[in-house]
Amino acid sequence: MSKRKPRFVSCGLALATASLAILVGCHAPDKLVYENYDRIQPNLSTEDDVTRLIGEPNHILGERWMYDRTDQHLHVFVDFDEGGRVARKQWIDAGGDSWEDSGDSPADKPAHERTDVNTRKP
Repeated sequence: MSKRKPRFVSCGLALATASLAILVGCHAPDKLVYENYDRIQPNLSTEDDVTRLIGEPNHILGERWMYDRTDQHLHVFVDFDEGGRVARKQWIDAGGDSWEDSGDSPADKPAHERTDVNTRKP
């Protein structure tokens, strides 16, 4: 009977190891990568397209979806129009020193059209 016990323990250990390997292998990779972001097309992509391409947002503020990967210093913003299509998208990668904005910079707009909080009025 003592010969069966080590075999039972080793089979149990093998099963536990295989189960753990399956669980680790099932972890979905993060969709929030530049290649997927780049496939989002302003005026064409919908909320469903964005979710399929880069996943669920971390925060929703009105028509703005916000994605944060603070450990990577990455912030992504997607703004939607009233019809649910992408109006603007921004990729801010402080860790990789890259910034992309599909819309006009607030500094490029006349003062009466600016909505940024950094605008100083005389």
